[in-house]
Amino acid sequence: MKFSESEFIFFVHKIEEVFGGLTKSMLDRAKILNEAYGGINLKIISFSHHPDFKANAERLYTDYKLPTHIKIMNLYQSLEPKNPKEQSIQSWDKNDEEYIVEKVADKDAYRYYKNGLYIKYKSFEKLNNKLKFIDFFNESRQRVKREDYDLNGNIRRVIYFDTLFNVPKQELYYTENGHCFLSKWFKFSDKVNSIDRIVLFDENAQINKIFYSDLALEKYWINKIINMNKKTFLITDARPMDDLAISIDKSDNLYKIFVKHSIHLREPYNYDSILRSGNRAVLQNLDEVDAVVLLTNAQKKDLELRYGKRHNLYVIPHAYQGKILKPQKKDNKKIISIGRYHKDKQLDHLIKAFKKIVNEIPDAKLEFFGFGVERSNMEKQVEELGLQSNVKINDSTSNPYQEFANAAVSVLTSKYEGFGLVLLESLANGTPVISYNIKYGPSDIITHNETGVLVEPGNIDELAVKLIDLLKDQDKLAKMSSLARKRIDKFSQVEFAKKWSNLLSNIVNQRNLNKDNKNAQFHLHDIYWMSNQNMEFLLSGILYGQDQGDNIINAEKRYFWKFRNKESKAHFFIEAEANIIDNNKLKFKNIVSLKELVMNHRFQSGTWELLLTTTYDQYSLDNFVQIDASNIHHRNLEQVNFKIFDKYMCKFNSNRKGNIEFEINPINSKKNNNLHSFIYLEAYQDSWTDSEKAIYNYKGEIQINSNKSNFNLDQSIVFRRMKRLSDNKVIYNNILWQKIIDNKLIFEDTIDFSSDIFLQGLRNQEWQMNLVLENNGQVYEIPLNQSIITNKSIINLSSYVKKGLKIKPSFSENTGDLTFIVQKTRKTILGF
Repeated sequence: MKFSESEFIFFVHKIEEVFGGLTKSMLDRAKILNEAYGGINLKIISFSHHPDFKANAERLYTDYKLPTHIKIMNLYQSLEPKNPKEQSIQSWDKNDEEYIVEKVADKDAYRYYKNGLYIKYKSFEKLNNKLKFIDFFNESRQRVKREDYDLNGNIRRVIYFDTLFNVPKQELYYTENGHCFLSKWFKFSDKVNSIDRIVLFDENAQINKIFYSDLALEKYWINKIINMNKKTFLITDARPMDDLAISIDKSDNLYKIFVKHSIHLREPYNYDSILRSGNRAVLQNLDEVDAVVLLTNAQKKDLELRYGKRHNLYVIPHAYQGKILKPQKKDNKKIISIGRYHKDKQLDHLIKAFKKIVNEIPDAKLEFFGFGVERSNMEKQVEELGLQSNVKINDSTSNPYQEFANAAVSVLTSKYEGFGLVLLESLANGTPVISYNIKYGPSDIITHNETGVLVEPGNIDELAVKLIDLLKDQDKLAKMSSLARKRIDKFSQVEFAKKWSNLLSNIVNQRNLNKDNKNAQFHLHDIYWMSNQNMEFLLSGILYGQDQGDNIINAEKRYFWKFRNKESKAHFFIEAEANIIDNNKLKFKNIVSLKELVMNHRFQSGTWELLLTTTYDQYSLDNFVQIDASNIHHRNLEQVNFKIFDKYMCKFNSNRKGNIEFEINPINSKKNNNLHSFIYLEAYQDSWTDSEKAIYNYKGEIQINSNKSNFNLDQSIVFRRMKRLSDNKVIYNNILWQKIIDNKLIFEDTIDFSSDIFLQGLRNQEWQMNLVLENNGQVYEIPLNQSIITNKSIINLSSYVKKGLKIKPSFSENTGDLTFIVQKTRKTILGF
């Protein structure tokens, strides 16, 4: 495939004067693919406003050596009219001589006073002393306005503030010539500031377009840029842009690829831990994207444990582009750590471990290179432990390669990483690494006991022991140093380009396979329950090709029944057996067991879709199992309602499209008068965790009375039950993170109120929420009512208001139970 004839679009959030690892990774990819493919048609597109976007983009060509044919574009810069008539606005308050000026401590900023009254605040860039912005204040010391300036001293944006809440009420965007081409209005409600409307003006200051969300504005612009007649690979690096990329209309020529640069989980970082909010848009829509690129195999494994095997998950680690110095004499007693001074890096662990090392090796040295807010705490810790003569805490270094090359060993003690590029820099220069075996990066990069050592996360004693062992064994250190240099070949630019070529070819071939089989359908002829004991039912039907010309028979194709949870997207496969009727038809008559789902999976409750999956080479195609209304005996569907061990009710039905689904729900037990004598909710906390999406986070502790000796908490599972009060529609969901600590069941979960179940149908819905605990075949209800308000609970009853949606949690006046009133306030913009 000639990728030079395709178009590439990279989505990033912003391009600034000094950029971080994500932007560098994107630019490296652009340069490597451009060189590998002999030049590519690439646009790098950013969406955040920056007064100096043009200057920042120009530096990428001059300083970063980005090929000049690669276009760098920005939403706001592109929307500016080309020939406005106004003159530039350079300042509305130039005369500073009449003010008393106060320098702000530890900042490149100044306060300005006039006859004792605080008037304004000026902030300057540290690198070039350029004026960034001026804040203006009223007599009550409330901020009323901000002016953002570009390098030439022109005002490029003015923000007017709500004086009560200190949030924007209106933003005006200007060209260099002082022409206002865009305005944004905001509304503040229930502690959320959201877009009310956006007005785009033309060069004559006339209204051109009106939008009601940033997403609508972004889609309007991007649809003018993408050429749907040309094969286009849209690669999104920044999580804030995932929603936009997913929302772009599908096209036969448009391929959507999402690159993950960091961990997708919250603590405790188990595969089923709560997703970080920025990752939900893609991971909860994996069937809708062409590819997700991960940096490590460990992250791919976690995603497969959670969502099942996927054809669209790819592992492409960063290519190493740093320097590789020649082997040189090392300081064999020197330990080094390079990175930010941040609490998530847990550098205090290394200092504690080093105290133990000095007790064994008095002349050992430890050097840090970096920057960050934790530096003062680190210096205090060194002093408290009496390590001043052995430990040196430095600023960032411009030559990390030389520092690594001089050291005996480097150390990584982070809580988590996305990849850990610093590990490659160390190995490339012959310095083995001792690292916590965290997610993600170390286990993919370090070969344990060959190029470094992997240590149990948080185990300071083990960290000290391994460092002492390596510093005392110079032969082992020299051998590891030699092997470390060879390891870097796996991360070469050639390997990187090859993996990207394979990905691009695969997703094009997968799309072609989908098109060739897009009208293939599986028609269900019969379904009935066979064995309650073995949880078996029989499926009978025919897979039809599009027409007589479609050959759906291939010796290398395999077929599977796929069961997919509609909410969590978890799924598993059972191989299907097919009999050939002709090249256009395959007959299936299989006995399928739910035993694996019910007995071995934590995701027992919920609605599951039934699909027939065709796999071929590394591609796959899903067909929904649909009712053939002309053949199926409808009474058979009614018969496939059964109890599983008297714990779960399994009910088959078909949705409005005719696709087969089945629900597995815990069976409600009768009221237990003694329930609260031994099981109760000791603490409960909740909050809205995502300003852009309606994500409700809740956590708590379930306490069991120790006198209840026959109640084994280890065998308990907690579910969330949501009941819509208008029609008693009930949804059960397994709570994803739960753990037993000190005879308490600790749990944490989220509810995504932007999902279809809450947005479709009625304009106003009221949902009642309770917890259900299943233990040893018994089901116990744990009501969430006003009794959960204790000194150990933090209950947040504030409303969520955003994008035409209002959600109000409250305790019902009638029952006292926790309910959520979901209201769609503006129908046209319910686009989560």
